[in-house]
Amino acid sequence: LTSNIQFRNRIDDSRNKIFPTIIFTTSSFLQVEMKGISGPIEFKEGRRIQFKLDLLKLRQHSLVKVGEWRPGAGVNVTDTAAFFEPGSANVTLLVITILEQPYVMLKSRGNFSGNARYEGFCIDLLKEIAHMVGFGYRIELVPDGKYGVYDYETGEWNGIVRQLMDKKADLAVGSMTINYARESVIDFTKPFMNLGISILFKVPTSHPARLFSFMNPLAIQIWLYVLAAYVLVSVMMFVVARISPYEWNNPHPCHAGSEIVENQFSLANSFWFTIGTLMQQGSDLNPKATSTRIVGGIWWFFTLIIISSYTANLAAFLTVERMITPIENAEDLASQTDIAYGTLDSGSTMTFFRDSMIETYKKMWRFMENKKPSVFVPTYEEGIQRVLQGDYAFLMESTMLDYIVQRDCNLTQIGGLLDSKGYGIATPMGSPWRDKISLAILELQEKGEIQMLYDKWWKSPGDTCMRTEKGKESKANSLGVDNIGGVFVVLLCGLAFAVLIAIFEFCYNTRRNMPAERKRKTCPKTFESKCTSVVDDFPSFFFFFLTFDACCRVSRRAEVSKSTVLPQMVPAFFIRSLLFFRFRAKFETQRAPISTPACSDSLQGISQSVQQQQQQQTQQQQQQQQQQQQQANQQQESLCSEMARELCRALRCHASSRRRRACEKCSTHVLGYPPDNPTATPLNGMRSQRSSLGVPTVELPPHVHMHHHAPPPHDYDGT
Repeated sequence: LTSNIQFRNRIDDSRNKIFPTIIFTTSSFLQVEMKGISGPIEFKEGRRIQFKLDLLKLRQHSLVKVGEWRPGAGVNVTDTAAFFEPGSANVTLLVITILEQPYVMLKSRGNFSGNARYEGFCIDLLKEIAHMVGFGYRIELVPDGKYGVYDYETGEWNGIVRQLMDKKADLAVGSMTINYARESVIDFTKPFMNLGISILFKVPTSHPARLFSFMNPLAIQIWLYVLAAYVLVSVMMFVVARISPYEWNNPHPCHAGSEIVENQFSLANSFWFTIGTLMQQGSDLNPKATSTRIVGGIWWFFTLIIISSYTANLAAFLTVERMITPIENAEDLASQTDIAYGTLDSGSTMTFFRDSMIETYKKMWRFMENKKPSVFVPTYEEGIQRVLQGDYAFLMESTMLDYIVQRDCNLTQIGGLLDSKGYGIATPMGSPWRDKISLAILELQEKGEIQMLYDKWWKSPGDTCMRTEKGKESKANSLGVDNIGGVFVVLLCGLAFAVLIAIFEFCYNTRRNMPAERKRKTCPKTFESKCTSVVDDFPSFFFFFLTFDACCRVSRRAEVSKSTVLPQMVPAFFIRSLLFFRFRAKFETQRAPISTPACSDSLQGISQSVQQQQQQQTQQQQQQQQQQQQQANQQQESLCSEMARELCRALRCHASSRRRRACEKCSTHVLGYPPDNPTATPLNGMRSQRSSLGVPTVELPPHVHMHHHAPPPHDYDGT
């Protein structure tokens, strides 16, 4: 076989390359047809036809095809960058991008053309990388304005990814997210920025400050519990102090044998001790017994915790503007349907929710996919406008979100990051520029130049929204009347209440200490004079009853209208007439043995002349008269007392309860009515107790009743 093979060199003048040609002379071998690695193996006139040769370039781990050669067509280079070394400035790459703040933007001022029309973070980054790697570039916008997403219905990619797959561009810069789906069809450099998905939402409208916002640190239930604890501890202190013998003390220490003891913890003092401790002011009351000290100590510990907790939270509730948002994180967003939410159409964020296996994100994707109208937006600007309109949350990359909230105070970020990913520069599959650009990105990150570019394009000059720590502190220190005005309202109400109590105490004390003449102004002198010397004539004696009835009416402070005067006067007239004749007959029978009527000192029933005469008598005559008077008093009642009792008997069935009580008040000053006479008829169905009313019994003169003990002067207070 080798003897039949002849070698001949053929020089290709057009390519300046030598290709060896093997001519087979054996007829059987020339008829072979088969498919090989370089194409179909077929010979014509002893030469191979219809074949191609691949141009390969050695990479780090493999050989990469960079072109091919065919007979007649010559060399076809598919990767022009493979034949250029770094530093050669005569290479111009086609770079595609999308307009998006602050990555790529059109200059708003001036007339520019070419690459000078664009500005932004990615434009500055591209300049630095091109200078370090050594290439020129020409920027164009992607036709459909999309980053690229895989369509399961058509089985095709769109946007930037489609352009790179078709090798219609060399590079793609912008907020191009690196993910698994894109990495399988195109290449990415090292990420120049790390980020995640976050939620953009409208800042909720702050509620107006409440007047009693100082009560916000504690819930309403805690305030009620504290009030209940205050009442309970006060009552408990009172009860324990009463039970413990060590809280009873002698008010007069100099008299060791005194049977009088007192307790400092009255009910009012117990409440005062508890409120003083709660307000951290203390009081002049100190428990002495072990039991009361335990109650006080437990209460002090309780107030320590409550006051400390209230003080710690008061500053935060008053100085920090608390925004109540309807959502706090992605879980809150997924669990409701009132607020719509969506993503950028044909973006990596939409792909993340579509392909996620997390139940919360799957639920969110079903909501977004079925929501009508569509919640997906073609651009970030449209998504931001929908957020500002309200009831819409926009899911987007955190870096873009930071840029927006720095410039619009009506927008804010809700929750943290939903995932972690990065932005990179995209290249066609197997591009030789990927590694060179990746090395340049790492170098820029180590030098801090990428962070400087971030601060240049993200940080808003002036910080108009006061999102820095310094701005927050300056805003937190401002307090107005709307925040703590309720404290002044409580102060004014307390002062007004104290003034009302002071007026009440003044009036009560004045009424209690009023002189007898002013206090009993309803019992005129006419009543006393008629009781002292009862005349025989009908007009004077009848006027006595009218005066006594007027005493009862005025004592009860009853205002009788004109419509009720006449109906009451008719039966009252007959009652008084009957009483007159009864008392007149009885007076005639008792007038002989009784020299003077037995009236009380308070009614001045004994004249001054009789008292002077009695004082001049001898001791023996006084004793005899006293014995006689005692025997007479045992047999009969005082005339004035019987008059008052009989009148009240008659009025019981015709007067109101208030009138009967007034009658009782006026008649209790008469000796022998009714407690001084056990046989007297009780008023209102029960026997009156003057001690409970605060009215002392008035003693008769010594010649009338010697068995009475004269009490200290005391005026009836009328209560």
